[in-house]
Amino acid sequence: MCTLALAACGGSEAAPDASIPDAEVHDAAACHSEENVATVDVIEVGVDQAPPTPTGGSIVDGTYVITAAVIYSGVGGQTGESGVVYRATSYSEAGVYRYIDEGTARVVTTGAYQTSGVDGVQVVQQCPNLAPLGFDHVSASPTEFTLFAPLDPTATQALTFTLQP
Repeated sequence: MCTLALAACGGSEAAPDASIPDAEVHDAAACHSEENVATVDVIEVGVDQAPPTPTGGSIVDGTYVITAAVIYSGVGGQTGESGVVYRATSYSEAGVYRYIDEGTARVVTTGAYQTSGVDGVQVVQQCPNLAPLGFDHVSASPTEFTLFAPLDPTATQALTFTLQP
């Protein structure tokens, strides 16, 4: 959701990224006015193992809250809390997301996503600025999805969102 949430990796109310040419920049508050229904802080943690193999699947339309944030650092890699906290909601409908996070920093974004192949995903933030997000794989079921983003050659971030009733 980098979070459909997607926008977890971008779009805070901080200054926009001026390095993106021809990007249309908006005030983050103008992106959408959805409510953050998440009530639990999710602390991102590092684990010293390889990430699970993404399974692909389709992201079902609905309202999701973040339920896990993990950095898979590989065998012998860094473990423990990263210092990042999420309290985030992602609204997903027909390949469009609206995301709000009030954890470590306030993040309000909108964008689009598309799955491809067996387990691929492409996520592009469209507000407050145009920016591709780093997610490249997805695992999705009818009730949750996990987005995977490579951070470096040995580490992968995985953000899991669970569908709300």
